[in-house]
Amino acid sequence: MQFTLQQQISHLRQRCVKAEKENAELRAGVNLDKFMDKCKQEAQKQNTELNQTVRKLETVVSTLRKEKDSTQKQLSKVVSELESVMEKYRKLEATNKEIVSINRRLTRETANKDQQIERKDEIIQKLRDELVSKNVMTHFRH
Repeated sequence: MQFTLQQQISHLRQRCVKAEKENAELRAGVNLDKFMDKCKQEAQKQNTELNQTVRKLETVVSTLRKEKDSTQKQLSKVVSELESVMEKYRKLEATNKEIVSINRRLTRETANKDQQIERKDEIIQKLRDELVSKNVMTHFRH
């Protein structure tokens, strides 16, 4: 069971009060050496527990530092890749704008050619009509 520092302090204060009472009793005739050995054992036990906790926390901190370094390296790679992708995007965007411009120009040229073809078709049709009418007229003259 883990206690916060305040809980440990409160617990230790309670133990101090208890120890002071016990000390008074010891002065009244209880064996002081036995009490001191008990306190030393308890203090050593707590010291051992605290040292174990410190070692565990140091391991956690070390692991977190390694994870942080690894994450920073990965982030750096991602940023580099993103910059590369953005550069490719900019180039593609410029190429796309150029293609759109060419497409517009070709569409206009195609429309112009379509108009020219229509005019030529009209001329051809008129010439055909004229030819037909002349052939018919020539046919009637004979």
